[in-house]
Amino acid sequence: MSALQRVTDSLDEKEDDAEQYLTFLLVDEEYEVTTLRVQETKRWDCVILIANSSPYLCGVSNLGGSIEPVVDLCLNSGRQTL
Repeated sequence: MSALQRVTDSLDEKEDDAEQYLTFLLVDEEYEVTTLRVQETKRWDCVILIANSSPYLCGVSNLGGSIEPVVDLCLNSGRQTL
């Protein structure tokens, strides 16, 4: 095994031990969530509006057979939305 291969393998092991985060912006503040708590990320798809719902509830979406709420985090946390 070459020295370069040993260094590469060592770096791979360190990356496996490092914690990873999903980072996102909410207006002008940055937030992080550990990827261990994230099930999946998806692009906006068809969102069905719900009549007489809270202002922060954008609607619901079908994610792989499960109906999930789509929430505006800005409005939910009392911030102004973009």
